[in-house]
Amino acid sequence: MRAKLQRPQTIARNIVVMLRNVLERIRKPIIDGVETKSIQGVRKVDDEYRSYTYIKKDPDFSHLLSRAKYRRLYEEVGTVDANKNPVWREEWMNYFRPLPGRRILELGSHNGCNLLYYGQEGFEIDGVELSSSLIAIFEAHKKQLPDEVQNRIRVFQGWIEEFFTSDRYDYVLCTEILEHVIDPLTVLVKAEECLKLGGEVYISSPEERCGNNTHVRGVPPNELKIWLSQARLSPIKLWVEEGRTFCHARKDLL
Repeated sequence: MRAKLQRPQTIARNIVVMLRNVLERIRKPIIDGVETKSIQGVRKVDDEYRSYTYIKKDPDFSHLLSRAKYRRLYEEVGTVDANKNPVWREEWMNYFRPLPGRRILELGSHNGCNLLYYGQEGFEIDGVELSSSLIAIFEAHKKQLPDEVQNRIRVFQGWIEEFFTSDRYDYVLCTEILEHVIDPLTVLVKAEECLKLGGEVYISSPEERCGNNTHVRGVPPNELKIWLSQARLSPIKLWVEEGRTFCHARKDLL
């Protein structure tokens, strides 16, 4: 007896039903596990943001219009638990390899993770930081170091744009700062001003904006090139790696 052939429409309908059942079996543990965990994570993050006055999950950049509000925001940044333990980030700093005996300046030194690290590596390093709460974290950790290391590290409180020194440095660090500041060009102009002739600036920043409202922009290579040119800095190497823009640039001799 010859088997009865199904119509093409029936075959297609059966395939759709079968695929739908498979997807439901695959999707259920995702909903019960990962998605539920994500929802709980979102709720936890929402609760955390409610404890802050100025740090927000939403892209509220009103602090860029008020220096007073900008300062208060970064005072609050120093109260975040994650910032209370300075941690040197190799994924940001791996391509910065200063020569021995050179002097370093960091613009926007945050909680001092780079100051502490390179000071212990034997370098004289200075930092500029606006937030007194972040500086307090740095100072508390600096006090735990030997005197000879402490003497190699200094931090100056104030606006990067207003920082003045007669010293000139071999390297200026602008790591994870251009995405936060009011005007990245003025920061790069200050970096150029503080460099020795032939000195280098090292930059790392997210290529696209991410995170909370302290992150006000991304730093794509094409925009960074324009800022560097306007600041009279010449890129030696400029690249993107895993969503982060890196750059070595030099202060021209002319």
